[in-house]
Amino acid sequence: MKNLLRDWLGINEEKFALEVQLNTLQKKLDELDEKYKDADSRIYDLDSSINEVKYEVEEKVSEWDLDDRVRDIAYHDIDDIKNDLDIDIDYSEIADTVFDLVIQEIEHRDMIQELVEQKLEAITNEARESEGTPLDITEIVEDVVEQLINKLRA
Repeated sequence: MKNLLRDWLGINEEKFALEVQLNTLQKKLDELDEKYKDADSRIYDLDSSINEVKYEVEEKVSEWDLDDRVRDIAYHDIDDIKNDLDIDIDYSEIADTVFDLVIQEIEHRDMIQELVEQKLEAITNEARESEGTPLDITEIVEDVVEQLINKLRA
C-alpha cells in the first residue's frame, strides 16, 4: 500500500534519485577519506623527518660552540685592529700635538688672569681717587669679557 501511495504521489522517483545521489556522495566521501589518510601519513612522515633534522642540527652545533666561535672571531678581529693601529699611529706626533694644546691653554689662562688683574688694578686706582664710589661687579665682568674677546680675535 505504501508503494502504491508513493507511486500515486510520485515520491518513488524522487526517493530513487535521492538514493542514487546518496550512493554517489558516499563514494566521493570514501575517496576523499583515502586521500586524506594518505596525506595524513605524508604529513606525519614529513614531521618526523623535520624533527630528525632538527635534532641532528642541535647535536652538531651547540650554543656553547657558537659562543666560542664568535668570541674567537671577535678577539681575533680586535687584535688585528689593535696591531694595525699600533703600526699606523705615530705617538710622538700625538704627544707633540697634546703638548701644544696644553701650552695654548696655559697661555689663555695667563692672558685671562692678566686681564682681570689689570682691570682690578684700574678699578682699585679709581676707587682710591674717588673715594666712596661703590664698585660695580657687573661692569667689571663685562669689561674683562670684552677685552678678552678683543684679545682672542687679535
